Amino acid sequence: MVLQRELGTEEQCLAFLENVRWPEGVRCVKCDGDRISKFSTVVGTRNYKNPKTGEIEERTVPARHLYQCLNADCAHQFTATAGTIFNDSHLPLHKWMLATAIMCNAKKGVSAKELQRDLQCSYKTAWYLSHRIREAMSAGNIFGVKMTGTIEVDETYIGGAYDNRRKRARYDKPAIMGFRERGGEVRAFHV
Repeated sequence: MVLQRELGTEEQCLAFLENVRWPEGVRCVKCDGDRISKFSTVVGTRNYKNPKTGEIEERTVPARHLYQCLNADCAHQFTATAGTIFNDSHLPLHKWMLATAIMCNAKKGVSAKELQRDLQCSYKTAWYLSHRIREAMSAGNIFGVKMTGTIEVDETYIGGAYDNRRKRARYDKPAIMGFRERGGEVRAFHV
């Protein structure tokens, strides 16, 4: 699978996200400065008390890839995921990318149960992922490109003519709405 080859590791996912977010180079998310230092923490361990058994367990803490603004009045530390749907998540970034690809490629949608099986994670995690990805998809621009200038809008109803036997009125047919930038292409979608 191409996704596994190109975005299979955490470093590949971070490089991809960095390139998409900052094509001209990393900028500070707080002050928008361009003097940035990149560094990584080392893999460590942390003691964790199991709430059920009360035993102390040792868990590994993965390395973190951070950026620090070098402006003297800012000095803000941030990650490539700061301000994105991937922020504040303990799930590896390659699983986020895989879940996003699965949801974008699905013709009829993906259930949380299906994501759970594909990602090999808990149902709660899959549910959380699917809702966060859907929210990010709905917040985007439905046309892909912002229209400017004079916009012409019209609607139509798709279906046959009025038939007395079926008593089907105009509002019983699916409505289609179209937008067109004057001199441009028509963009239509089901309402």
